[in-house]
Amino acid sequence: MIEVKPENLTSDDNVEIAFDIVCPFFVNTKTIVGSQFIIDADWPVPGQPCGSPPVPPFPDTWSVGRLQTGEYQVIAKSPFGVQETLAFSVSQGELPFPTPPIPSLGFAGVILLATALVWIANKAFKPTPKGSTQLKG
Repeated sequence: MIEVKPENLTSDDNVEIAFDIVCPFFVNTKTIVGSQFIIDADWPVPGQPCGSPPVPPFPDTWSVGRLQTGEYQVIAKSPFGVQETLAFSVSQGELPFPTPPIPSLGFAGVILLATALVWIANKAFKPTPKGSTQLKG
């Protein structure tokens, strides 16, 4: 079973994908490919039994954060060849979608950059034997 929370998604909501794990030995690999969220359950050790008697499924969640407006799909695959798919839509919310920040150096980066520039300038302007400075090339 796959469920996307909350219902009636907008770009303002933090999206959470809830799904059931059939076997406690499964390792779930979660990947995002374009507008698809893929949950691929696999055995950690090939041929390891799932348990006897079979255990009831237990829930797991994947928090994916805010999504842009559009159509999306969740695909859950099991090692038994069973695949479950759920399509959902995200409508426009009221809040603006955050734009990626402009990268900055931070305080430590500025100090390092300034030190490197002083060192390069010191190497470039060396006094000549006559005492005048000349730019080395």
